[in-house]
Amino acid sequence: MIELRNVSYKYKSTNKLSLESVNLQVEKGQIIGLVGQNGAGKSTILSLFARLLPMSGLKKGSEILIDGINIGKFNNAQLRKTIGIVFQNPSIQALFTTPLEDIAFALRNFGVSEDEILERTETALEMVGIHRDSEVLNATLRNLSLGQKQRVVIAGVLALGTTYLCLDEVTSMLDTTGRFEVLSAIKALSKQGVGVLMVTNNIDDLQIADKVAFLKDRTVCEVVDNDELLPGKLNYYGYKLTTHYKLVELSTTDHYVLDLLNKLKFEEYK
Repeated sequence: MIELRNVSYKYKSTNKLSLESVNLQVEKGQIIGLVGQNGAGKSTILSLFARLLPMSGLKKGSEILIDGINIGKFNNAQLRKTIGIVFQNPSIQALFTTPLEDIAFALRNFGVSEDEILERTETALEMVGIHRDSEVLNATLRNLSLGQKQRVVIAGVLALGTTYLCLDEVTSMLDTTGRFEVLSAIKALSKQGVGVLMVTNNIDDLQIADKVAFLKDRTVCEVVDNDELLPGKLNYYGYKLTTHYKLVELSTTDHYVLDLLNKLKFEEYK
C-alpha cells in the first residue's frame, strides 16, 4: 500500500499551503480516481507519491509510506521500481524509434541484462494489450496513435517491475478509441495486482475506479465507493453529470434504466 498520512505541503515560492492534512491510500490491485477543480492540488499529490517534489516542503507530522516504510528510505532506483508515473502527453515519455527500443533503453539504465530485456519488454507490452505478434512492437513510434503510445509508456514503467502507477490525466489527449484502449489496459492491470492512482478531469474515466477521492480546499474531503452514490457526490462537488452518470442516477429508481446501463457498459470495464 502507498499512503499519504496527514500530509501538508508548501512550495518554496509561496507562503500558503498547497496541501493540508491529506490522507489517502492506494492498495495493490486497486484503482483510486482523484478528482478536484484546477489548482486543488491533484498534481501535487501525484508528485509526492512519486517523490518528484522536494521533501523539504513537507510540514511536521506529514508521512508518505510505501508498504509501511517511509518513502525517504528508498533510493531512486528502488523507488522507480516501485512507483511509476505517466503524464498526459505520451510523446514526452516515448522518445525512441520503436516501442521495443524505447523500453529497452530504460531497462539498460537499470542494469537489466540483454537476455532479460526482450522478455520483460514483451511481457510488459502484453500487460497493456500489445501482444508479442503485434506489428506495434517494431513500428515507428511517431506513426502510432496517441492511445498506442500511451500504452507503450505505461508498459515501459511496468517493465521495471512497478507495483504502483500514478497516472496524470493520461486520457486527456486521446480520442474515443485511444481512451477506451488505455482505460481497458488500466483496468486489466489492476486485476493483475497493480495499484493505480488516477488523476482525471474526465469524470467518465471514473467508471473503472474502485473508489473516488474528492479534493477540495487543499485536502481530500472524502473517499467514496464507485457505486450508485457517486452521481450525487459528483453533483455536490460541482461536476456536471455526463450521460453515463445521469443513467446511473436514474438506475437507482428505474430498473429498466439499470438494465440498459448494464448493456451499455464496456465489457472490459466491468
